[in-house]
Amino acid sequence: QQHLHPVHRIRRRTELHQSFRGGIGIGIDPLDHPHRQIRRHQGAGGGSEDHIPGAGIGILFQKAQQRPGRADAAEQPLLAAAPHPDADTAAWITATGADAASMGRSIPLSKALDDVIIALYQNGEPIRPEQGYPMRLFVPGWEGNVSVKWLTQIKVADAPAHFRDETSKYTDLLPDGKSLQFTYPMGVKSVITSPSGQMKLLRQGIHEITGVAWSGHGAIRRVEISADSGRTWADAHIEAGQQHLALARFRLPWQWSGAPAILQSRATDSRNNVQPGRDIWMAGYNPANRYHYNAIQSWSVSAQGDVKNVYA
Repeated sequence: QQHLHPVHRIRRRTELHQSFRGGIGIGIDPLDHPHRQIRRHQGAGGGSEDHIPGAGIGILFQKAQQRPGRADAAEQPLLAAAPHPDADTAAWITATGADAASMGRSIPLSKALDDVIIALYQNGEPIRPEQGYPMRLFVPGWEGNVSVKWLTQIKVADAPAHFRDETSKYTDLLPDGKSLQFTYPMGVKSVITSPSGQMKLLRQGIHEITGVAWSGHGAIRRVEISADSGRTWADAHIEAGQQHLALARFRLPWQWSGAPAILQSRATDSRNNVQPGRDIWMAGYNPANRYHYNAIQSWSVSAQGDVKNVYA
């Protein structure tokens, strides 16, 4: 049986429990309000408490291994007092949310201890209900639904849980009918956001092409733009200060003569991964595959200035 504990007591009262999968569970009560307490817990790390956005998974695991309610908790790890046959082979965490779909995802423990956090704030305020209030996972660089919203429970186990959303969904269907599972990192991707679908250019002349790019493997180092369906390319300007796994904004002035055009963008990341064309991407997967599409997006601009999605 899993027991839930208010997360603001995680410093002293978090307990580990054997899970039905032979792992270790950390219970979190999503109805408690943990923000101020989590800030105090994290503030000891040396940063300004008012600017700490969440709690690192690794820090929580360190605290969770201390026996709760004991004065000598630091010298009494729970795993030593109550050894579990799978404790030394734990390689995954599983996270579940409080949404109606019971979203659950499995994440390798190495990733969880590297840069995964329990996020509490966004842009200086508590995360909003639609973003997973009061807390959610944030998994940098990986597909979005791994960052489970409305987080209620984390378990440590020696194998993935094979939730619905990592078996029948969010897998990559190959041409031979087999599927790739756990393809987490986002491929290098860019998309022009202006002009884009359902917009209209009202005049000929100079227009600024703008958009965003990202990669789950590194930082964005280059974005190229084409106005002739990929026959010629020009380097866009990328905002300065790009960081590992962060969104990059780009822009480029474009002289529109009033003739039909097809706008495309192509990104390259710090590991020299280049965003593929649609034909190249489609050749690697079954036509029915619907996930993890990172190929070049094309916008058609008509002679009347109407912008719409096209396959090019």
